[in-house]
Amino acid sequence: DESVERITARPAIEVEAQELKLPLRGQFVFVIERTYYAAGRPVETADITIPGDRYELVYRIPID
Repeated sequence: DESVERITARPAIEVEAQELKLPLRGQFVFVIERTYYAAGRPVETADITIPGDRYELVYRIPID
């Protein structure tokens, strides 16, 4: 029925910096916690970590 995303920014931990091939220690990443709901119950979650300097987060929110 809906999804909820919680987005935060923080310095990358060492393993993230290695996996994401970040050039500088302490570079920031976006952390997206996404949860999908059906009839008010959570049915799926995703934790997504992306480099903060390579992505732009854009959301379209319809207004009724």
